[in-house]
Amino acid sequence: MKESAVRFGAWRSLVGVVRDPDEAGNPDAPAVLFLNAGLLHHVGPHRLHVKLARRLGAKGVRTLRFDLSGIGDSGPRQDRMGREESIVRETQEAMDFMAASYGTRRFVLFGICAGADQAVRTALTDDRVVGVSLVDAYAYPTKGHVLHYYAGRMLHGRSWWNVLSGQHPGYRRVASRLFGRHEHDDGPSRAAAPRPGVYLKPPRAEAEQRLGALVDRGCQLCCIYTPSVNYSHAGQFAEMFPGLAGRSGIDVVFLEGSDHVFTLLASQAELMDAVETWFERAGGPTVAPTPSP
Repeated sequence: MKESAVRFGAWRSLVGVVRDPDEAGNPDAPAVLFLNAGLLHHVGPHRLHVKLARRLGAKGVRTLRFDLSGIGDSGPRQDRMGREESIVRETQEAMDFMAASYGTRRFVLFGICAGADQAVRTALTDDRVVGVSLVDAYAYPTKGHVLHYYAGRMLHGRSWWNVLSGQHPGYRRVASRLFGRHEHDDGPSRAAAPRPGVYLKPPRAEAEQRLGALVDRGCQLCCIYTPSVNYSHAGQFAEMFPGLAGRSGIDVVFLEGSDHVFTLLASQAELMDAVETWFERAGGPTVAPTPSP
């Protein structure tokens, strides 16, 4: 196992870790880039990026996990480029570095939450990205979600206690409407520029268009979801994006027993299994065949 700390980018201020494969892999196999999960630095939640990078390395895959400017070990930008533009540019600089250093021509991006949005934006801009693994990306409530989510909540005693004790979030929403105060008055305006680790979810139709555009150009998608207030059952992806339902090039996985940051080791293993299985199928054989004697 060989891991190397690297610097790259316009000011050599972006910091990452390259993990070389354990054995000679297919030289044309894509490298995997791990993107920041919100404000977490490049190890990922509960060191998930490290674990998955090493697991892929055992399969002959080279990986890079790195920090965007202003996050983790990476320094701030030295210009006034906006955040939405800079996250794409810095991801492209990571690909440029891998291409110059290792001759890598194709890439797969792995991102959780804000990292998933970053992966989509970059893939739409740069056709060197041949696959994206999106964890808890764009999610929108549907009729099926309402039935699954609230039916499940009704079975939990804690939910009934919140209702009876006046602590349920619904009371705050009702109060805000009665007194003319918006829920997000104390938070950032939706019109404000995104900050590091934060992204504004696009309208559902726009999200469907983005994902569809990737599939149209042959980019492979692995969409992994965990239970949340916006996503609650295995069939919800097709309900949210009917234009993408059943299309080849899209794998959808619902990890029913996981949480958003994969606290349990069993949840981490389940996620890594899903990504590895998808990668081997979508990216082709990763390990170079053994020469015949």
